Amino acid sequence: MGRPFCNNIIVKRGEPIMVSPPQEEIKGKGVFSLSFLDHIVCWVRTIYGFKSNERGNEMAGQVFKTALSKLLVHYYPLAGRLTVVSREKLAVSCYEKGVVFVEAEADFGERIP
Repeated sequence: MGRPFCNNIIVKRGEPIMVSPPQEEIKGKGVFSLSFLDHIVCWVRTIYGFKSNERGNEMAGQVFKTALSKLLVHYYPLAGRLTVVSREKLAVSCYEKGVVFVEAEADFGERIP
């Protein structure tokens, strides 16, 4: 494991909210069957961070929510829910539910040289 790059991290987490595509632009509804390859499940936890030298991050959360909403118009299965349609057969149910979005802010303190 690598060495730490800061002394301590303080994270402020917002309340989870649902982000849905604009209702007038939804392209697909229904239940979509998955292939046998789609039954392989793996969880990947990721955190992406960036710092802009040109502007602050006051509007970053709103920009992400707006972009996510627009993205779900074209990639609507990402907002679907896994469902069992028959024994050992999974499908994605797409009925405009949206995805959970949580805005967070992290303070990494002082950087360790």
